[in-house]
Amino acid sequence: MSNIENSIKGIARDITAQENELRVNTLLSFLGTSDVVSRFVDTEAKEHPVTRAGFNVLHLLILHNTVMMPTEISRRTFRSKHAVTKILDTLEKQGFVKRMNAGSSSDRRVRNVTITRKGIDLVKRATTQSRERSSKLLFRSLSETQLTELNEILKILRKDGLELIREFEEQKPAQE
Repeated sequence: MSNIENSIKGIARDITAQENELRVNTLLSFLGTSDVVSRFVDTEAKEHPVTRAGFNVLHLLILHNTVMMPTEISRRTFRSKHAVTKILDTLEKQGFVKRMNAGSSSDRRVRNVTITRKGIDLVKRATTQSRERSSKLLFRSLSETQLTELNEILKILRKDGLELIREFEEQKPAQE
């Protein structure tokens, strides 16, 4: 047996053993479920002209009084500034957002983004229909008690995840 084959078998044994640990197994199950739910939501969203990332930006603009800077959108959506610029370019071409200079600068990073009436109408129409249908379909096997418990667990995970992100970001400059 070659060195590579031995390495592969050793790694496979380690992975299999690790999957028997409750926290690792739960993480893997959570990630797999997250992928399935994301795929389902993406499939549902195909009936609309905007991607899920685009909807996230539109929702964010609505929740923050319709005007934000791209850097703030990037921070709140956990997407790179480049990715947000691409999303905004698409949304602007579709007429769902407008970018306006903030002050006298022509730098695209110092521009305000605002949602248009067309964007507001899309979110209102799509959000109501999609969220209701998706939530009924996706959670059809869960009781009200299970949904409440799941929601509480997800809140804890989200809070802890955000704290971990902040901790890692605070450590970044020290490592560079």
